[in-house]
Amino acid sequence: QDNNQFLNLVNNKDYLVDITPSELIKQYETKYGKIVLNEEDKNTPINEAMEVSLPQKQVLHIILDYRNDYLATKIEDSKFPKIIILYGANHQKGLLKDLKKLNPKWN
Repeated sequence: QDNNQFLNLVNNKDYLVDITPSELIKQYETKYGKIVLNEEDKNTPINEAMEVSLPQKQVLHIILDYRNDYLATKIEDSKFPKIIILYGANHQKGLLKDLKKLNPKWN
């Protein structure tokens, strides 16, 4: 997805709040160890699907849980009284849980 397509649609108050791919890799490697690329990883074009060789539970922990925690903190720290969040549906349950950890009034 091209995140830039969402920016500045209504006004100049919208901005991207997410973890960069480099930050995701750094977090994964910090928690689970260095990612070692095999020949398939190195030679498959970026736009082609391939099997994930990393443990799915570990990957989901980073791309869902870690990002939810990061986003919850950004939402809680926001200076705006009303915000719209465009994120994938799989984040909803975990994001709400993380928001409630920061502030039990979230529902």
